[in-house]
Amino acid sequence: MSLSPMFLAVFLQASPAAPVQEVPGPEGARFEARFADGLHLSGPGDQWDFHLGGRYIGHERIVVDQPEASGYRTRETFIQLEFEGWKEWFFRITGDFTPVKGEPAARLFDLFVEWRVDPAFTPLLGLVRMPVGIDRMTSRLFIEGIERPIPALFQPGEEPGVRVFGSLAGGIFRYDAAVSEGKSENLYSSTLEDAQPGLDQGAGHFTGKAYLSATVAPFAGGEQEALAGLQVRLFASTNYTSGVDLFDAYRIKSPDFGIAWLSPASATDELFFQGHRILAGADPSWTWGPAMVRGEFLFRRDRVLRPATGVEKNLDLLSWSAVASWLLTGEDQAVGKRIAPRAPVDQPWGSLDLHVRASGAAFDRDALAALGTDLVRNSNRLTSYALGINWWPASNIRISVEGVLEDYHQAIPVNSDGDLARSLTGILMRFQIDF
Repeated sequence: MSLSPMFLAVFLQASPAAPVQEVPGPEGARFEARFADGLHLSGPGDQWDFHLGGRYIGHERIVVDQPEASGYRTRETFIQLEFEGWKEWFFRITGDFTPVKGEPAARLFDLFVEWRVDPAFTPLLGLVRMPVGIDRMTSRLFIEGIERPIPALFQPGEEPGVRVFGSLAGGIFRYDAAVSEGKSENLYSSTLEDAQPGLDQGAGHFTGKAYLSATVAPFAGGEQEALAGLQVRLFASTNYTSGVDLFDAYRIKSPDFGIAWLSPASATDELFFQGHRILAGADPSWTWGPAMVRGEFLFRRDRVLRPATGVEKNLDLLSWSAVASWLLTGEDQAVGKRIAPRAPVDQPWGSLDLHVRASGAAFDRDALAALGTDLVRNSNRLTSYALGINWWPASNIRISVEGVLEDYHQAIPVNSDGDLARSLTGILMRFQIDF
């Protein structure tokens, strides 16, 4: 017997309200199992707590007249163990079991220890998320769209290293800095199946990478309610690369439809990252009640060598994104954080979020031409537009639908048959649950 969607939604929303099971443990320890919050083993007086949880995200993609690009796939499958103790220590290990190219896979997503010694100084050590742009740092659970905006493609995710962050002057100023070993950019990411750019995969020689970001929220905690949610974040990173083959590491796909729109190198024209990589950008954002507007601007420069001709060029990239969102059900917005629907008595259908987003990227076309890139079969530009709605029947359940347009700015091959298209349209859908 199948449950109707309405009954299922009401059941899912009601379930988090109370523990499924609560069992006293030895010496005052307590075990709880909650639908919305996983399994918890807590010590006396909540001095410490173990949490076993996870997430599942599935995407359906329907691209008009492109069955090869369409279909359902598992986007993320995580199992996560966390420990929090004595108000200062936090530990997390996350296993990523997302299939890669349809085959079972298992790898670490993150593994770190955090010492919450002071709000102004919090160090982390391990496999941690690097302080880059918000488009990349935000958990996939809480991004506004179904896929990340285009700037996220060109930024690293989790890397082995040390990170320190803190908040000063009552939250008006925040900083975030990190140093990584610089050799494993995106190697541990669940986006491996997309062959996204920057997958250096441990090849070649690397020195350490340095990251720094600073956020200013000038009206935080002030009396101007309309301006309290205004902030600007600046970020930058640098490292040195040598001998990394672009043919293996830099085949760039569109985030929404997975169309390969730029491969600077080819099997017969080898290119290598050779020199400093610089990345810098800004993340302005503003929230006020149920409204949110934010953007991201990114500059990336790679030094690229073509050994066959001795040509060496700076390959510059400019990328951007803009998002506007409105919570139709009236909850307050928070960038990159969980939406908590109002109490079931007041709002039994959960939360509804309407959003519109656009993002783009453009490489230096003259530099690509000098490096020998085939600019007949490849485009140096991509722009994406989307309009969608997110339904949160409960705080840990999300169902989303988006209409998407991808513009490649010239006709490029979009499938294995070599059919050409300048743009594609389609529909994306998502189901996610975390606990």
